[in-house]
Amino acid sequence: MVKDLFNDKSFLADVNQVLPGLHLSSANSINWARFLPQVVFTISSYLQLIEQGVIRLGEQVDVCIPTGNFGNMLGAFYAQQLGLPLRRLITASNENNVITDFIQTGSYDLRNRLFHKTISPSIDILISSNLERLIYLLSKGNFSMVQKLFNKLARDRYFNIDSSLLKQIQSKIQGGWTNENQCIDMIKKVYDETQQLIDPHTAVALHVADSFSKHDNVPMLISATAHYGKFPQTILNAVGSNEQSLSSSN
Repeated sequence: MVKDLFNDKSFLADVNQVLPGLHLSSANSINWARFLPQVVFTISSYLQLIEQGVIRLGEQVDVCIPTGNFGNMLGAFYAQQLGLPLRRLITASNENNVITDFIQTGSYDLRNRLFHKTISPSIDILISSNLERLIYLLSKGNFSMVQKLFNKLARDRYFNIDSSLLKQIQSKIQGGWTNENQCIDMIKKVYDETQQLIDPHTAVALHVADSFSKHDNVPMLISATAHYGKFPQTILNAVGSNEQSLSSSN
């Protein structure tokens, strides 16, 4: 909706009649001003692992990020391109798992896909803005091809990429997804084992990360992209507690 608004020439003309010279922008993840610090977040997290003695400088880590609009993941990709030794970049989706399917098949298909309103709403996204940027980068700046793909998505609600580009994407990005019950179970598991509360988005990433990190000694860095306090009812339902006992233990 934001992108449609910014592309509405009639609306922009009306705005400029009232406020000449005004330029509209956005603070969400389609904006570079929001996206660029996410590169720094990834690098900073790596340096914290060094400070904590988990790794030494130059050792590889994996990164798992809950994603819908692909902003944090693209930030990690850029950090990797800048030289940060990230081995695997893993996207974690909820039941709106179009990105996972795309990474696995090369088909971005919304024709028979329902939108699910989940307990991890920030990744309830079916059209990922920053995936467009990744395809642009991996296609060596083939903007006409990217434009054709996403025009087809807007018109026909699907597109397919060729096998060569799919192999490039799969060599850089892997993905998995988490359903609602798995998300809730993960919140409870973490609380039972550590007395720490995590939000539903972090739980999505943690569940996916677990499926990739079994029998692997490479540390997994998981992005916690929200605060559990934003989701009180979900957290209370997950840990099977009440407000009084939960507050007394934290």
